[in-house]
Amino acid sequence: MQSHEPAPNPLDSTGKYVWREVSQGRWQQLRTVQKIEFVIEVIFFLALFGAFLYGAYSGGRLVGFGLAFVGVGFLLGAFFWLLGRKIR
Repeated sequence: MQSHEPAPNPLDSTGKYVWREVSQGRWQQLRTVQKIEFVIEVIFFLALFGAFLYGAYSGGRLVGFGLAFVGVGFLLGAFFWLLGRKIR
């Protein structure tokens, strides 16, 4: 009699932390989906950063530009701080 095991659930598998893998030089070991995820995240952060800077500097006000730069720095810093806590 054969035992019929259910197919493995792909959502049960533990994924790699893509940012950590890339920062440690293991880009080639990532799957295509993880590479796409990383590229989309980088594009999102660059677009967010660009939108803040464009919105602040389009009026020609240097104070707004500085505040946007600090705001984006704070957001990115908080993201990477939380990411670092989750990786450990």
